[in-house]
Amino acid sequence: TGAFINAKICAYNGAGMRAGAATPLSVCFNTNPGDDFGLMSSDIDGLTPPPAGAPNPIWELYDIGVLRLFNFHVDFVTPANSTLTGPTTVPVATFNFVCNNFAGGTFTCVNQPGVTQSLDTLGDRMMYRAAYRNRSGVESVLLSHSVDATGPPNHITGVRWYEMRITGGGSGTPYSTSVFQSATQAPGGTEHRWMSSLAMDKAGNGLLGYSASNGSTTFPSIRITGRTRTEPRGFMETEHSIVVGTGSQTGHSRWGDYSGLTVDPVDDCTFWYTQEYFDSPNADFAWKTRIANFKFASCQ
Repeated sequence: TGAFINAKICAYNGAGMRAGAATPLSVCFNTNPGDDFGLMSSDIDGLTPPPAGAPNPIWELYDIGVLRLFNFHVDFVTPANSTLTGPTTVPVATFNFVCNNFAGGTFTCVNQPGVTQSLDTLGDRMMYRAAYRNRSGVESVLLSHSVDATGPPNHITGVRWYEMRITGGGSGTPYSTSVFQSATQAPGGTEHRWMSSLAMDKAGNGLLGYSASNGSTTFPSIRITGRTRTEPRGFMETEHSIVVGTGSQTGHSRWGDYSGLTVDPVDDCTFWYTQEYFDSPNADFAWKTRIANFKFASCQ
């Protein structure tokens, strides 16, 4: 009937896929019917793998001040030994959902100059990616999603970001996941910031990219900010503009759905960011894509 039933979590045997197996092995679990949505599996950066036997943390934006976590352990040798545990609750600093807490049944509230068409924040789910990194035994996962950063009267959208730390898992100790640092990227004014992505280099520096727009002066544009490993927790430096947009999108609200920030596997220092922007006169289906790269001087 087209109704949402539930989310399914699957692992696929990468070795079999790369070898061209006609039917590579997969192991899947269903989540709670009608309850779990928009799940984001952790995605590794760097050359150091997780500890042997560690599960993949899978994240969900669930409620105000609440993220939920599933741990997925797959065993392709004996698939029946695979397990999905959770969800467990990971408390975070409180926030309000975008668009006046979903008022009017919509997450579409990013305004643009010169048009009545607003853009979708996808504020009901985690943003891509859940970037995992193991730095000499320090396991981090970086997450982000959109929030209502200001409340009334303007309800400006900002980016909530987190660094989660995973501890335990050795010598029979259960895994534990908690917030190491977090903040909301919303430097002020009337500009919405949304559709974010963030990652960490091998030195522990973090970069955050996102879209920016408002209804008067800022066409959909691309911005970044970042932090070095030694800066205070929750701190982000002054944002920088990558592309200044010159037009607004008309005709539909979806804005690329996601952006992507990844770390180059060759040097494990260079960030690559892929994001949408608008440099045409007001139109529909006329966006462009910019790919930009960055590197902190402290990462060698």
